[in-house]
Amino acid sequence: MTAKSTQLIPRQIKSADGWHFWNPSELYKMAYFSDEDAIEIWKAKWRGEGVQSLVERYKESPFRFYEVWTEAKNPGTRLIAFEQFKHEAPHLALHVDTSPHTPKRKVIVPPAAKPSSQLDMFG
Repeated sequence: MTAKSTQLIPRQIKSADGWHFWNPSELYKMAYFSDEDAIEIWKAKWRGEGVQSLVERYKESPFRFYEVWTEAKNPGTRLIAFEQFKHEAPHLALHVDTSPHTPKRKVIVPPAAKPSSQLDMFG
């Protein structure tokens, strides 16, 4: 039995500098941010940089940044970043919200339907 090779088809996507081809195999190379990157991402948030500018700089999905900001990944980097931020920009450190990001939208999951049997139809 031989292993089936899957050929990944390059897709054309639009970026800030025009259209280019993106190979889906790059998806497997994507990793979570290192702690050093996460610290820089926290400081960028407090400096007021937008998500799209961070996406362009790091070439990652916006969801990766929210994983850092909700502390789902890289826990503890927020406190380290704030200590560094207090020394780098003390005038901004007084006015920033250092709490983790909380989503503004709440996803409501409907309760699971009660399984019924066909006998209930005759009852």
